[in-house]
Amino acid sequence: MKITKVSMSQKKQYSAPAAASELGVVNNTITKAIADGKLKAKKIGMIWVIDEDDLRAYEAVQFQRFKTKKDGGGPVWDRNKGKYSPLDISELCGISVQTVYYWLRTGKIPSTRYRSSWIIHQKDFEVINEFLKNRP
Repeated sequence: MKITKVSMSQKKQYSAPAAASELGVVNNTITKAIADGKLKAKKIGMIWVIDEDDLRAYEAVQFQRFKTKKDGGGPVWDRNKGKYSPLDISELCGISVQTVYYWLRTGKIPSTRYRSSWIIHQKDFEVINEFLKNRP
């Protein structure tokens, strides 16, 4: 399937595969988000069309987690405090999010868990950089 950016109006629009490529996820993630109502999209013929504003809104919500009020609230991840998300690591290191999650699950990179969220601390981020330098 050809990945294209759809532009019918002056607003930037994406097809589902282009949106997946933009976010660094697989196409099924986007189509499932559309089916679950988490991502606004309209179907034109056989192609899902997603406005850039809707894609950015989905990205902001999808990749952010918050602590419970009992735990003090606030975001689980905070780059300013040296707590990185898998998406942050992906962007900073130039690797896919799926690769980061695979390495987290297999223990190739150190991290901690907060409920269902992975947290990579600054000292662990430095270990990841060393890991990437020594990678064949």
